[in-house]
Amino acid sequence: RSTLFPYTTLFRSQDGALAAAIKRAAFDHGLLLETGGRHGAVLRMLPPLITTRSDVGAILDRLDAAVTAAKRQMRLR
Repeated sequence: RSTLFPYTTLFRSQDGALAAAIKRAAFDHGLLLETGGRHGAVLRMLPPLITTRSDVGAILDRLDAAVTAAKRQMRLR
């Protein structure tokens, strides 16, 4: 285990599968996300530089719906 990166063992390939499922579900809900990091377990949001408060609310609603759909698909709680 690396002393420089003690948290790398937290990410597993299963986390990458969940991130990929969230990415696909987000696309279905009109939200673009990118994956990266170890095992593809990191989700990156790339919002426009000009974003209103209502845009942020809509983005969070879509992200919530995508996470819920991905968890349901993977049969997670």
